[in-house]
Amino acid sequence: MPGSTRDIKRRVRGVKNIRQITRAMELVSVAKMQRAVTAVQQSRRYAELAWDILHSVTRKLNGVGHPLLSVRPRKKVLLILLSSNRGLAGGFNSKISELAQSYTGKIKQEDSKIEVEVVALGRKGRDYLLKRGAKLVAEFERNERGGTVTEVSPITSMAVQGYADGAYDEVAVVYTDFVSMLRQEPRVKKLLPIGEPDVKLGHTVHDTAGEAIDEGAAYFFEPKPALVLQTLVPRLFEVQLYQAVQESNASEHASRMMAMRNASDAAKDLSDDLTLTLNQLRQGGITRELAEISAGRMALGA
Repeated sequence: MPGSTRDIKRRVRGVKNIRQITRAMELVSVAKMQRAVTAVQQSRRYAELAWDILHSVTRKLNGVGHPLLSVRPRKKVLLILLSSNRGLAGGFNSKISELAQSYTGKIKQEDSKIEVEVVALGRKGRDYLLKRGAKLVAEFERNERGGTVTEVSPITSMAVQGYADGAYDEVAVVYTDFVSMLRQEPRVKKLLPIGEPDVKLGHTVHDTAGEAIDEGAAYFFEPKPALVLQTLVPRLFEVQLYQAVQESNASEHASRMMAMRNASDAAKDLSDDLTLTLNQLRQGGITRELAEISAGRMALGA
């Protein structure tokens, strides 16, 4: 009995220590998530309306005036994968990595000759795809504090230049869309060539209700369309990629917060169960000792 109670006490202490760690990680994730959600909400409306403007302008120009507006047969695809550098975030990394792998497989099923190259922002997604034979052409350091637009500038330059030069015929980003604290959806969003407006970007479609772009509006370019689009299109592409990074940041912190909360709750339940078992062992030991004492007294009295 002494050995078993000693082991249980050790386990109870270990579980309580783990719960303190997971509780602290949960509180840190809450603070980070609040900042990330604020950043998402501040930039989401601008990103959606900017995408609508770009789509409206390209329809007016019928795809002429800029290399990024041209549509070509798909022979080579650039996939930008947004994951995290650290684990302990529930299914955040596994879901987004599996979606990237699934999307790659879907492209190969349509045409086995299509090449898919991957740019990774985050170590977890990079490691997942490398183990499965993906062609990684570039890796960028993920800023866990949220970062700024300059963080995605190198990726933007690589994707825009590659598409303009004809090295890629499609550019897509795989990220996790932040819908709510309890709901994050892994998604693939095609950035190039310019497609239909994105109606699934979080709650943006509801936020921008009544602010839709007037499709019948006339656009006048000064000094000329080619010069304006040369600056406008890459900038709006960068805004979309930056918004995807913001959505991914908020989703990561929300997922980690829930994972740590579940771990803390599980640790508490396990600690309670172990404490109950320890008390039962103590009670059984006391009862057994009392029975032995009573039996000894009866034997002496006899």
